[in-house]
Amino acid sequence: MDMKNERKRTFLLITIPILALFVCFNTIPLIRGVIYSFTNFKGFGTYDWVGLRNYADLFADGRVGKSYLFTFKLAVVTTVVVNVLSLVLALALNSKIRAKSFFRGAYFLPNILGALVVGYIFNYFFTYILPAFGSMIGSDAMGSSILSNPDTAWIGIMVVCSWQAIAMNTIIYISGLQTVPEDVYEAGGLDGATGWKQFRYLTFPLIIPFFSINMVLCVKNFLMVFDQIMALTKGGPAQSTESISYLIYNNGMSGGQFGFQSANAVIFFLVIVTLSVAIHSVMGYALGRNKGHSKFYSFVYLFIVSGMFVPFAILMMPLAKQTAEMGLANWFGVILLYVVFYMPMNIMLYSGYLVNIPIALEEAAKVDGASTWRTYWKIIFPIMRPMHATVAVLTALAVWNDVMTPLVIMAGSDQNTLPLAQLNFQTQFGTNYNLAFASYLLSLIPILIFYVVCQRQILNGVVNGAVK
Repeated sequence: MDMKNERKRTFLLITIPILALFVCFNTIPLIRGVIYSFTNFKGFGTYDWVGLRNYADLFADGRVGKSYLFTFKLAVVTTVVVNVLSLVLALALNSKIRAKSFFRGAYFLPNILGALVVGYIFNYFFTYILPAFGSMIGSDAMGSSILSNPDTAWIGIMVVCSWQAIAMNTIIYISGLQTVPEDVYEAGGLDGATGWKQFRYLTFPLIIPFFSINMVLCVKNFLMVFDQIMALTKGGPAQSTESISYLIYNNGMSGGQFGFQSANAVIFFLVIVTLSVAIHSVMGYALGRNKGHSKFYSFVYLFIVSGMFVPFAILMMPLAKQTAEMGLANWFGVILLYVVFYMPMNIMLYSGYLVNIPIALEEAAKVDGASTWRTYWKIIFPIMRPMHATVAVLTALAVWNDVMTPLVIMAGSDQNTLPLAQLNFQTQFGTNYNLAFASYLLSLIPILIFYVVCQRQILNGVVNGAVK
């Protein structure tokens, strides 16, 4: 009985502080953002309640409508392109070819580069190299930068987003392909299922869960595109590439439209949730099977994991104000926010991986008198080494390359992260490409070494954690 109570106390001591941190920096800013959307708050001073006026103005604002059309067009087209190309690459990399491990590692490299770095590189390519090539071959269409044309600038952003996103999607599809038993192909071969028929009737139906995850995460990520637009166009030309997130940041943080853009963020939040609900219920069923019979822990798990589908756009302005009020508009506040932001995905991965660890190991340790903490550190923690590597690499990549969080939270301070410092290479008068590219190369070295050391563990971690 004492061991059972000790186990309950330990789990409560783990759960309650983490839950409180999540509520403080996710749930409360979300609620404040919704409240601000019904006011004329400018981000400072007092404010008055205006009811639904912000929402009425939102639907009447042509600039907002244009940003929604651009964002949806970009998200849909890029999602299709990314999933088609990454699935083709995964099929090729999963086949019996030489140097398969090398190619898998090489194709993941674009995911290591930050969106800001990739954006600047492609900015140079679209601005100088492509027009020079067009002039050389006598092509008028390629003679000028596609980023300077309101009708074609979105294509440049789509190319950049696709090039970088294909890496992670390919890894997930490879993970799915490796779960398909070989005897399925052997049986299908006996019935004449080869080539396209084998893919259509055998392979694709068995990797549907991986396809669903890729589709939902792609749409969610591309609807919140921000860094690429900051690096490539800054919403131009003629506001033709203003995404919803960029418009909310630009007008809400510096344009005095705190309440109005809070309403915009609420609408954006509802769009993200609606698109995510279909897969969320399925994921909740599949991943929640290992949560035992406790309604409380099942609720906490689903509550935290649902944070994956809350766009940063709706948290942006309330968090900027809240962290300033709490004295956390600094590097320590940004670290706390990262802990909260990546909590949903990491908890989902770890919970999925735990399915593979027999509960009998914990029961045997309990019989030997080991406490819950000792059992975890001595038995469970070492077994989860592949997932530690996966979580470490994915979180490190996201944090190392993130622009939006420190840009919003540490605005006006003398503290800069590396991506914020790299923003200084681009001004309204041009970009200092010499210093910028040197900086990008140096910033790539640490994270590249980290990835090379851990890359063998990543695939195993994704296979056993993402869809269990």
